Amino acid sequence: MKKLILTICFITLATAGFAQGTVIFGPNTPSTIMRTNALAIGGTAGNTSPALGGFYYEVITAPSMTMSVDSSLQDLLSSPWSDTMLLGTNTTLLSGGRVNGGFDVVVNNWPAGPPAQTFTIVGWSAEEGSSWAQVSSRLYGASLVPYGGSFFWTGGSLVAGGYLGATTVQAASAGTIFNPFSLFGAVANGQGTPVTTPTDLYIVLAPEPATITLTVLAAGALLISRRRK
Repeated sequence: MKKLILTICFITLATAGFAQGTVIFGPNTPSTIMRTNALAIGGTAGNTSPALGGFYYEVITAPSMTMSVDSSLQDLLSSPWSDTMLLGTNTTLLSGGRVNGGFDVVVNNWPAGPPAQTFTIVGWSAEEGSSWAQVSSRLYGASLVPYGGSFFWTGGSLVAGGYLGATTVQAASAGTIFNPFSLFGAVANGQGTPVTTPTDLYIVLAPEPATITLTVLAAGALLISRRRK
């Protein structure tokens, strides 16, 4: 009887494992490095810091027919995109730019096997928060602005001096515990297409002085209007 119970438990666990998708989050290779980019304000571009906990990464998925995201990432804040709850951070490799989230990690909202799902990996510096919940609330209403051949973030409630960005949007089927899907890679495989190129995390700037001035003037006008009433 005891053997029968153990067998049933094993089958149940195995079935649950196959029902959930699994992925390999990292570390990524030099060809898919994560970079900071402050070129828009005359700064520099380079790999993300190797100081552990300096950067975080979250995997976001959507049905396979969703193959694009707006440049300011506002699409990621609502359906059909959903959070897998898979949070990674940077490694301590001195070269920087690497992602570490463990191996054979079970993910939410991305079951194993076909059909494929689209996915993107959002990266940010610790100034913006330590979870996607914090960052997504700050990202609401923000804009990625082109300038001088590069880009910078402004608006929302993002923290000035921080960095934020996302990988290209790819499509793949999550693997099983015995054959996980690698989120980063050089080429497509039987499971789909991983992230194959470097990713820039662009710097966040404080609101422009003109924007601040307009906000103050608007607030003053509102107070005067209320007093007159």
